[in-house]
Amino acid sequence: MVIDWLPPGTAEAATAPDDPWAKPRRQDQRTVALRLRKAFYACTPTEEGTPKQKAESRRKQFTRALGWAEQEQLIAAHEIEGVTYLRLSRPDVAGEAEVPES
Repeated sequence: MVIDWLPPGTAEAATAPDDPWAKPRRQDQRTVALRLRKAFYACTPTEEGTPKQKAESRRKQFTRALGWAEQEQLIAAHEIEGVTYLRLSRPDVAGEAEVPES
């Protein structure tokens, strides 16, 4: 299902803002970055192997995607009572990640 919030007939004229999650040039990197924005482990296929090998493959892909997203300031990390939480963020025009006030 797709919800079009624009009035009928204006969808073609409207330009979507650039998606920073789709910035990587290589298709495999783009796919992993977009997957990070969703439920990463639930939608990451792995090659054949033991459950331990599959988990290791997913962990490596996750770590690379996490590093890229952090470098692009698309995620922010916060520690609360010893637990690290990640959240999506948007880089502002000055290049610094937008952080909401607590």
